[in-house]
Amino acid sequence: MKLKDFVEQSLLEICEGVESAKTKTKIAIAPGHLNSKKLEEIHFVKFRVAVTTTSSTEGGIKVFSSGASGQLSQENTNQIEFDVPVIFNSYIK
Repeated sequence: MKLKDFVEQSLLEICEGVESAKTKTKIAIAPGHLNSKKLEEIHFVKFRVAVTTTSSTEGGIKVFSSGASGQLSQENTNQIEFDVPVIFNSYIK
């Protein structure tokens, strides 16, 4: 899986999970307001992934998954870490 697809899918599923959880409990999960005060706390989604670069014609960076594929290729595996800031209770109009 390409790194951009992994990050996109992960962030979408986290946000969808937060929204879904908000509808299933009376506990404030990522509230927009608390006691009439607007809340916009920044949370960081941390990623720590193993990525591979290959010498194939596809190019790009891919998220590493362990397992045997039966294919031979020249690969380099590296670890990268990064944070993505998210405000769960803020909506873009």
